[in-house]
Formats: sequence, structure tokens, C-alpha cells
Amino acid sequence: MVTIEEYVEQTIEKLREANLLLNKVYEKDSFAREIQDDIAEIMNTLRYRYLGEQEEV
Repeated sequence: MVTIEEYVEQTIEKLREANLLLNKVYEKDSFAREIQDDIAEIMNTLRYRYLGEQEEV
């Protein structure tokens, strides 16, 4: 059985992959950086809430 922590880790990995893809978008449109910042915030929140890791400031 998959634990919630494993699902969260999988989610964070997918979000990290999306952020890397957005680097290519950023080359054409700087707005992508704002989206990347939002994704980073979501990843930090997931780590804090479900994995007990400290949020990055």
C-alpha cells in the first residue's frame, strides 16, 4: 500500500519536472518565472505539511 508520504514525494518530483520544462518557456516568455515561483511554493508547502521538512524562505 502506498503511503501519503510516497504520493507527496511523487507529486513533488512531477512538479520539479514541470519547473524544469518551464525553463524552456521562460526563454520565450518571462511570465513563466512567476509560475515557477508558485510551483516552488507549492512544493515547499507539501514538504512542510506532509514530510515535516522546514519551509524554505
